[in-house]
Amino acid sequence: MVISVFSAGSFAGSIYARKHSFSETIVRASESVDATLQVNDITHPVSVILHSGLESINVTLRESIRDPNGRIVNTNEFSKDFFTTFKPNMTGEYTLLISNLGPNDVNIDRIFGSYHLLEEITKLISVR
Repeated sequence: MVISVFSAGSFAGSIYARKHSFSETIVRASESVDATLQVNDITHPVSVILHSGLESINVTLRESIRDPNGRIVNTNEFSKDFFTTFKPNMTGEYTLLISNLGPNDVNIDRIFGSYHLLEEITKLISVR
């Protein structure tokens, strides 16, 4: 199961404000950054939340997630805010690759991990 939300600025902001930490990084023009996550429990979904800074205008980013066998299990292009979650089918090291497809550097905030967000998403969606 994969759930993706594009341009979820206020939604992503409300998740940040809760109890999750995130890291900030700069993705240089036409370059990529990655992060790894060791998954030992496949009963919980893995979540990715990405947010590019306000100064990021006309930006195209791509996120790709590779499973421990090197297969791409999730990939999307987005321009500002992005949220996705997927259920891993095996334990091992998963890799998140964020690629900047544009000509300008982009400052992004990122969260990658098992944060049990499906319950929170369901609550937020049911309120709207």
